[in-house]
Amino acid sequence: MEKWENGPPKFGTKKWFENYWYHFKWHTIIGVVAAIMLVSFAYDILSKEKFDSTITIVGKAYISDEQRERLCEIAEQYEVDRDGDGKVNVDVVAIGFPEDDDTGMNAQVFMAAQTRFSVEMTDGESMILIMDDYAYDMIGDPLNFVDLSAYSDKAFDDGRKIPLSDTVFCDDPLTEALGDSLFLTFRAADTHAASKNKKAKENYQYQTELLDNILNERKALEG
Repeated sequence: MEKWENGPPKFGTKKWFENYWYHFKWHTIIGVVAAIMLVSFAYDILSKEKFDSTITIVGKAYISDEQRERLCEIAEQYEVDRDGDGKVNVDVVAIGFPEDDDTGMNAQVFMAAQTRFSVEMTDGESMILIMDDYAYDMIGDPLNFVDLSAYSDKAFDDGRKIPLSDTVFCDDPLTEALGDSLFLTFRAADTHAASKNKKAKENYQYQTELLDNILNERKALEG
């Protein structure tokens, strides 16, 4: 234990601070960094925009920000306020795979997209997936999707795919071209890792209602 000729330095003095910093520098630095991280995490949680539903669009088709925003606006017409915040918010998550090239420059972009897609299929909340054949083939098992033939006589592949051009998403001039290569699917209930918990079951029911409204062209306000 350190001894002082005239007693320990007075609190708040330069000598006191030098002594404190000598003994507790790393404790203080670690504490400050931890506090900053905690405040930042809390801010992200509190300020993060909440969505009533999420739809994922994935494939090689290029989706502009304007098209993605318009898809959100279209979907919001068929959704209701699930979280009671007084507004309807639907997010459309776009995951784009790059076209093949001879340089290998797109390898990292591909890996990033593949990782995002895998996480979405495992832990994401999207049950409505808009895809192209490339993305659909990555999943492999068609039993991951439900039969939608009751909604459209244009459904194909055992009813599991409905051409996007046959839905309200392509009624807008801005999004009309997306119908050339994309189709709409709906995931089977047991394909989600958390499909057994209460929140996941509620989300599946909400997404089923949204799907039903979209494919029946029944806007939420119309009942």
